[in-house]
Amino acid sequence: MVDDEDTGSQDAQPEGLPDEVAQIAHELAEALTALGNYVAAAAQIYEGKATGGDIRKALEGGLSQHERASSALRWLQELLTGRKRI
Repeated sequence: MVDDEDTGSQDAQPEGLPDEVAQIAHELAEALTALGNYVAAAAQIYEGKATGGDIRKALEGGLSQHERASSALRWLQELLTGRKRI
């Protein structure tokens, strides 16, 4: 017979950690998907399938999403190490 007592399984996480990790994973996934879309747009521009104004939008968008993903990675590092990175 199994009771409801906590057995101290290896799956135990510090309180709040799983939710924050899920948020970070979601943020990274969105940022990397968007970054991929901007890179694909840049490839189309290179092939002559877009206008000059599209070049600026693709570059600015790609750089913005790169910074978003970098920020999420810093957040994850801070969460896992318990300290702010400089």
